[in-house]
Amino acid sequence: MCLWSEGLIFMPVPEIQQHAARNLVGSAVIYVVAAIVLAALAAILKLPRVEGPKVELRSAGKTALLVVVCGVAYALYYLVFGAITYQFFTKGYYPDAPQLVARLGLWFWVIQIGRGTLMTLAVLPVIRTLRMSRVQAAFAVGLLVWVAGGAAPLLLPNPLMGPTQRFIHTIEILTQNAALGITAVLLVRPKQARSGAGLPAEVPARV
Repeated sequence: MCLWSEGLIFMPVPEIQQHAARNLVGSAVIYVVAAIVLAALAAILKLPRVEGPKVELRSAGKTALLVVVCGVAYALYYLVFGAITYQFFTKGYYPDAPQLVARLGLWFWVIQIGRGTLMTLAVLPVIRTLRMSRVQAAFAVGLLVWVAGGAAPLLLPNPLMGPTQRFIHTIEILTQNAALGITAVLLVRPKQARSGAGLPAEVPARV
């Protein structure tokens, strides 16, 4: 969805604009099939485990609010890193980008917040079940959002982007999507309270 929505906004070519719904449905079906296969393989190979750090979760209400906060954070990452990338690397590829964004007005930012919210919802099951430390889970989910959220499709050649352009966008998506994944984990999973078991016992005072 990340690349699909970007293509609709910034690449007004017939291959994308005329078959937008078909492209979205086709991509969604492929990802659903891949997810089912991976889930089945995980069960067959007995990858799920019960050992590891206990996953502490926030309440459903707080989680719902934080998912929206992640969407807003993604819009900020998109603004900052997207502006840097456009200014120094991709302006020549998209000379009409400012006009296209201005034409959408506030809807452009509604789209970005919505996209960040949807990507956070997509990885929420991973965040809630990944038996890693909070920091390890943050980097793992950040990597997942980067690869599945846009980097993987850019690895293959396509008629709309050359190798240099695809490489630039791969790094751009890293800064935006990985930051979103890390933010989502750090917000949704609270810090684990330190156990008092490791503290030194109090020495009784001598009389």
